[in-house]
Amino acid sequence: MEKGTKFRIIKGIGLAALVAALVQTGRPSLAQQQPADSTETKQDVIRVETNEVMIDVVARDKKGRPVRDLRPGEIEVYEDGVKQNVTAFQLIEADSAVASSSEAKSESTVAGGTVREAPRPLNSLRQIKLVTLVFDTLGVESRRLAQQGALDFIKTQLPPNTYVAVFKVGNRLHVLQQFTNDRKFLEKAVERATTASHPQSEDLSDKIRKSLEELRQMGAAVGAAGSFAPPGTPGLVSSGAIKSGPPIMSGDGSVAMEKPDPVRLKLIEVTLNALRFTEDTQRASQGMSSMFSLLSLIRAQGDLAGRKTVIYFAEGIQVPPSLNELFRTTISEANRAGVSVYGVDARGLDSARTMRSSRDMLVAAVNASKSQLEKGSDVALSREEVMSTDTAESSLRKNEQGALEDLSISTGGFLTANTNDLRKGMGRIGSDLGSYYALSYTPQAQTYDGRFRQLTVKLSRPGINVQTRTGYFAVPPTAGAPLLPYEMPMLAAFNRHAPGKDFEYHVAALRFGASTNGVRHQLLMEVPLKNFTFTPDAPKKIYRAQFSLMALVKDKDGRAVQRLSENFPLEGPLEKLETSKNRNVFFTRSVTLPPGRYTLETIAFDRATGKGSVRRQELVVAPVN
Repeated sequence: MEKGTKFRIIKGIGLAALVAALVQTGRPSLAQQQPADSTETKQDVIRVETNEVMIDVVARDKKGRPVRDLRPGEIEVYEDGVKQNVTAFQLIEADSAVASSSEAKSESTVAGGTVREAPRPLNSLRQIKLVTLVFDTLGVESRRLAQQGALDFIKTQLPPNTYVAVFKVGNRLHVLQQFTNDRKFLEKAVERATTASHPQSEDLSDKIRKSLEELRQMGAAVGAAGSFAPPGTPGLVSSGAIKSGPPIMSGDGSVAMEKPDPVRLKLIEVTLNALRFTEDTQRASQGMSSMFSLLSLIRAQGDLAGRKTVIYFAEGIQVPPSLNELFRTTISEANRAGVSVYGVDARGLDSARTMRSSRDMLVAAVNASKSQLEKGSDVALSREEVMSTDTAESSLRKNEQGALEDLSISTGGFLTANTNDLRKGMGRIGSDLGSYYALSYTPQAQTYDGRFRQLTVKLSRPGINVQTRTGYFAVPPTAGAPLLPYEMPMLAAFNRHAPGKDFEYHVAALRFGASTNGVRHQLLMEVPLKNFTFTPDAPKKIYRAQFSLMALVKDKDGRAVQRLSENFPLEGPLEKLETSKNRNVFFTRSVTLPPGRYTLETIAFDRATGKGSVRRQELVVAPVN
């Protein structure tokens, strides 16, 4: 379970007792629950509007050299084993930012249709390549190695039309440098990312964000004419330093740009959306995983064409089963947005530490399992004991480095690890930026069914290695926090004409203090675990259960203003199956709402049977006196 998630399995304590404990500082503001009627409907399937899928492919020969002469007839794309009709195919090279074919549009006939090789020149947004340097929380030696690798990339691996931004992951996502191709500013940002404290990074990020918001507002007002900069902004970069390219930062984090042209304004939107998406996603899940920051950076770049790369300096990624859906969604969103992640394990040659965490988790799982066997049936289980098998499974998920490699390879990148010299890895990333193929197709499958669609690219020419993406989830695009696959059936249940009532649970909302954004509320769900399906696995002597909970807050017009959810994969020793069934799970989330009338919709959903119970009730947020 990610840090910060409120998840408890308790025996003998009801929702009323929990509310009583909290009501000292808050009062219930929830009207009486409406009765829920049981209905049975077929599973909802959402029809897709025709969406073009764009993927980039890096081709290399057996010696690792880029292959630049592939023709459309030599490449095939499969989705879930079904061959797709490739509609566009193009070689993009850094020195010209154009395709290798002639200036005039040409066509090549392949099996299944005609492939067009896109005409040139490309528009300015298509020509731009974006690189995002992301620094996770790192130890002292890891920071040194990451700084060394990033500075080497900036000095030697910036192809033409490539713009780089620098972000740092702390308690939230921090921007330390807006997209620019000015090496001096990038080097300074990398030094800050690897030496500054989290409070210092947060302060600088807030300054940059404020400046970007001012520029965005002025750009909308001024349009594409004239020069501007926020009046009174200290330390502005001279206009001569930025006559071309996106806005850059001065030493104190202020921003300036000569003209609010569409490209620069779009890159401002990318950064601001990344920061906003992080807040939305973390609020929805109340987790502190680094994947929320990665996911937000990826989604913010989805509207841009061109090559988009994230170089992620980390000490691996921890992916326990409770975060597996988020991990797979991050891969899916990267592939839908056309973003390639290149992981860099900044621990270098410290391979012993890579396995130490996995070993410690296995020991903890063994101890928790032993403790369960020694306890009586009437003693409440701790969360660690309920999740002991879950812990063992997590420890065997290769290790943190393996998860980082999964993320990289699945999004068309690769992992650089187990070395104290990152220059070779940075050179390969620069090569990938310099030469790649862009192709597109319209999927034959035209439904949003929440399934993962596996992508495979095949070449008829022998001896060529292909580096590309592995697939994506077929879920509808959303403007805010991304839609997770387990949320699909719950949203379908909300769309039924009458609430379902497959089993009982309780909901409450507590009103707390007011802020400038509205009134803070704590939403609570208490669900008996006996409602869900527990599947025994006799050979392994364990049980499994998987269920999901969601709360939707809708305004008076029926628009969802908050979507809060969590998926719960449970495992435990078979001897404790009946004991576990008698527990309740509590799901709590904090939301801030402006005064008004809302509808609170909640659902408890059993993933094994597809059954779920929906509750709808009125939530009134009174004005603050």
